[in-house]
Amino acid sequence: MGAPPRWLEHFVRDISSMVRSYDNAPLGCHYYLAHDCWEVTIFVMPVEVVGGGRDGENLVLPFHVDLPSVPMLFDEVETFTWQTARLGASDDLGQHISVTGRVGDDAVWLRILAEAPDKTPVAGTLCASTLAFEPS
Repeated sequence: MGAPPRWLEHFVRDISSMVRSYDNAPLGCHYYLAHDCWEVTIFVMPVEVVGGGRDGENLVLPFHVDLPSVPMLFDEVETFTWQTARLGASDDLGQHISVTGRVGDDAVWLRILAEAPDKTPVAGTLCASTLAFEPS
């Protein structure tokens, strides 16, 4: 794949400031150059519940996205959409915000997922009694 473009690190850092989770659970990021388009996927990392009735369960903590700011990361926006549900068994993205456009001369498809991709490791633990997050 080669080295990612210089703007990508700043782009991801900027989008990360627009996605805020409960207790600042870490964000995950995947990027890939596919057919001359940079696919950038952002998601809140899951946590493992410790104690209580949901002990051992992995979940994504609630988060919010500063939607009006997201398109400002692009020099040109082509689409800005919200997919409300998984579109079938082969849909790996599920619920997500999607923005396509250009950053400089590069085509970009940004996805902000409602849930982390399958097999994403947990970022830490959440105590059921105190709701305190402890990073891994």
